[in-house]
Amino acid sequence: MGGLPFRLTTALLALPGLALAVLGGINIEQRRVFQLPCDGVTWADSPRGVTAWVVARDGPGNRAGILEGDILRAINERPALFAADAAREVFRTGVWSQAAYELIRRGEIVRVKVVVAPQESVGAIRHYLETLGLVYLALGAIILVRRRTTQQWAPLHVFCLASFALYAFAYTGKLDALDWTVYWVNVIALLVQPAIFLHFCLSFPDQRDLFLHRGHSSWLLYLPAAFLLALHLLVALRVLVAPLSLQALRWVLDRAELIYLTAYFLAGAAILERGRRRSRETPLQLQLKLLARGTLAAILPFATLYALPYFLGFIPAPWMTSSVFSLIFLPLTLGYTLFRSAFAHMRPLSQPAESPL
Repeated sequence: MGGLPFRLTTALLALPGLALAVLGGINIEQRRVFQLPCDGVTWADSPRGVTAWVVARDGPGNRAGILEGDILRAINERPALFAADAAREVFRTGVWSQAAYELIRRGEIVRVKVVVAPQESVGAIRHYLETLGLVYLALGAIILVRRRTTQQWAPLHVFCLASFALYAFAYTGKLDALDWTVYWVNVIALLVQPAIFLHFCLSFPDQRDLFLHRGHSSWLLYLPAAFLLALHLLVALRVLVAPLSLQALRWVLDRAELIYLTAYFLAGAAILERGRRRSRETPLQLQLKLLARGTLAAILPFATLYALPYFLGFIPAPWMTSSVFSLIFLPLTLGYTLFRSAFAHMRPLSQPAESPL
């Protein structure tokens, strides 16, 4: 695109961001309107049958008397042979309608009436994540307009777009074509965002002795993302056979993806700090210091209060989800550093570092 006028080139490169913005806007509006019926119980397939794996506190199922470990036989006299049968019957029942559950508890049949409610929204947390995504989208647009189309800025622009899709997108549960598109865009964004960020951190000088800094080996940074995406596809298509229920397998996969995300960002912060200590140029030292501190301020609370407890098996609680508020520090730091020093010392990510001679 080197021969095209700057404005035309910018417009062409803005198309993916524009498409994501439109898709995100539709998705946000759908979540405002659509109410997903929910009984407050996570049902899982097990050798004993469809088992109440997690019962949300103060949820419809909990209020009706369903306990964790209960075996589901039927809903509205329709047999529940698999967890998917329970989900379909709850959806068919609809919001604010009553459903008759037949359970087995300690060998005895128990019947309860559950008033199906809308799936609870996380409210302020969801609105905050949408705002965080919009901040990244705006930052990506500013980078595209102000920094022209050089290799140095393309990865940072893609990082901002991936961050927008990660934080602003969330599937509604309708599972129509649009909902599936949102779901998979969100999954891909979750996996590529950390890799792009680590690649970005390795683009600074004074990282020449790091193996992954070399242009021919940088693709290795994306191998974990590719592996997790393939695993995610196999689980979603029910191709992967494991001695776990589908719900438990997805939970394990969610935990692995979160640990991967936090590990990559912590590694990026460590690399930035390493570059700061090795640099002999004061402006670059300050730049790397700001980026390293901003990354740690963003990821440490999230890693400590959410990712680690979730990995250890904790069910997300308000004290865990509140840790996402620290994530705003990264785009704020990127924006401040961008306009303060314009990353003057960066090199193209796809090219080897210039010789010190």
